[in-house]
Amino acid sequence: MAAAVPAAAAAAAPGLLVYVRICLGICGLGINTNRSIACHTIMGMDDFEFMELDDVGDITKIYHEQHRNIAQKIGFPVQKNISGFLYWYHDKV
Repeated sequence: MAAAVPAAAAAAAPGLLVYVRICLGICGLGINTNRSIACHTIMGMDDFEFMELDDVGDITKIYHEQHRNIAQKIGFPVQKNISGFLYWYHDKV
């Protein structure tokens, strides 16, 4: 069962989170996409401007502290995919 999106993110226009879900899904988060959005209170693509390549380890650590089930953990390949996405995103911005 997917975690609920926090009230602030739920108040955001649904269209804003569609692209976030697509990007995180492509990175390999799969069923953990909504949990990651809720954990980091992501409200749209613009939130990725504040996330740097060096932050991926900290982002993952914060997520793992809240989700201790092994099925909810973010593995190394997914972390690398997120780093690649952030590199691409910052290049485009």
